[in-house]
Amino acid sequence: MTESTASCGIYRVLNCLNGDTYIGQSINIEKRVYCHGVGKKRCPHLSYEVLEVCREDELDGKEWEWVFRLRPSKNRKLPVLTPNLDQSECC
Repeated sequence: MTESTASCGIYRVLNCLNGDTYIGQSINIEKRVYCHGVGKKRCPHLSYEVLEVCREDELDGKEWEWVFRLRPSKNRKLPVLTPNLDQSECC
């Protein structure tokens, strides 16, 4: 794969055996999912899909949106329903 064909964006990995999902971000999705073991003989039950292609500076926000929308089972930190408040607004 050449640099020009690499996709920057948000992806989802699906475990076809138990339905578990993981959403991630990468500046090179194809390389990243290969590192997860998708399509390798050691993890033939994993598949992936590109959810959204975006610019590198949009990755964090776009990943948050997808995690919030799909609530994947394997993401450790799910977004909260309310935005983060400044400390001065909490006290």
